[in-house]
Amino acid sequence: METFNVPALAVLIAALVGGANSNRPDRVIRVSGEGVATAKPDVATVNTGAVTRAASATEAVAANNRVMKEVLASLKKLDIAEDDVQTTNFGVRPVYKRDGRDRVTSEIEAYEVSNRVRVRVRKLGELGKVLDAAVGAGSNRVSGIEFTVSDATAVRDQARRRAVADARHRADVLAKEAGVRVGCVVSLQEQSVYRPQSRFDAGAALARAPTVPVATGREEFRVTVQVVFEIADQSPARGGQP
Repeated sequence: METFNVPALAVLIAALVGGANSNRPDRVIRVSGEGVATAKPDVATVNTGAVTRAASATEAVAANNRVMKEVLASLKKLDIAEDDVQTTNFGVRPVYKRDGRDRVTSEIEAYEVSNRVRVRVRKLGELGKVLDAAVGAGSNRVSGIEFTVSDATAVRDQARRRAVADARHRADVLAKEAGVRVGCVVSLQEQSVYRPQSRFDAGAALARAPTVPVATGREEFRVTVQVVFEIADQSPARGGQP
């Protein structure tokens, strides 16, 4: 009596069925959808600090420390929490002399010290005061301001809903013109969640104005999705024509 290996037989049947259907085109509609939602920022991040130069590294560090202590003290007076101030860079580098042809020589003429901190401002109405206080205390480096939304979950979800709705709308239009109907979702993939960072270059403004003007604007969240819909069946009419 001949016996069969059941798992092997199952694989064989699946292969035969798959081969029989391999020439049948997929009855699907593939579309992309995009959704955008905006929200007003409620937090700003400021990068500020000081660069000092002196004949020796020790003197340059000491000078920098004096300035940064004043800067940090000024922030504390404005009720900026310690957890919202973080050192992001500290460095000491030699500065080499240049000759008559503006070429760098091997002789050191000074040392330069850089110390930068990232400050998170949770009261946007106080942002101008924070910048003024830091500069008034001796900060000579302000690289920019970044505005963010502290809790963006709801905004992102709104963008996602709009992206899926946009994909469905596109599929409906294509299906109507092709004389078919949109069926169930076969696959759905989120391609990207993009939030362009709102930046404000404070350097030039600090040099021109005693009080820094700041406009927060709105943050934009953009979501892209790829959706595959099943084609349900043929519609009785195409484009409204019998």
